[in-house]
Parts: sequence; structure tokens; C-alpha cells
Amino acid sequence: MKKLGLFLLAVVLMVGVAGCSSDDSNDNPVVGTWTTKWEDVTFVLTVKGDNTYTLTDNGVASDAGTWSVDGNVLTIIHKDSSKDMLTYSVNGNQLTINFSEGPLVYTRV
Repeated sequence: MKKLGLFLLAVVLMVGVAGCSSDDSNDNPVVGTWTTKWEDVTFVLTVKGDNTYTLTDNGVASDAGTWSVDGNVLTIIHKDSSKDMLTYSVNGNQLTINFSEGPLVYTRV
């Protein structure tokens, strides 16, 4: 189940209602609000410019933590202190995060 949660996290983040608040001063393209749907679950990832993120599953908070990028590698430190390093790309309004199980594509809200 943890792998599924990590797979969906990005799932990087990425992962809220408002995409650009006053604390979103970071101009990194991953900053914003992103959404994806997998099976019956809608995920919303809010990535803030202060290097924090939140993730909701069907409107219920499921994860939060901090993030950073180095080149095309997104590092996510979850609220339980576990860490993931994932490659990612942003193309227009799509954020793709590559998990070992395969890529997950988010759309900017």
C-alpha cells in the first residue's frame, strides 16, 4: 500500500485548491496545483514555492512534506520522513513523474 501511495504522490508534488498563493514565489515549473485520476481516486497535488507540498485523495489529506529539484530529479520528503528521488518533466500543463511502476501524469489546475 505504501508503494501505491508513493506512486500516486507526485504524486511530487506535487500534490490543494489554490495553485498560486502569495507564498508561491518560487518560479520552478512544478509549483502549482496538479490533478490526476487513477482508478476511482482523484489526487490533487499542491506544490508551493516555499518548498512544501500537500496531497489529497478524493478531498482527504493524505500526505504533506517538502520538495526540492536538482535538474530533472524531484526529491520528496514525506511527513513520515521517508524520502523519494524521482525523475520528472513539465511539458505545458502536464507534469510527469516517473515511478518504478511507471509514469504518472498530472494536469495543471
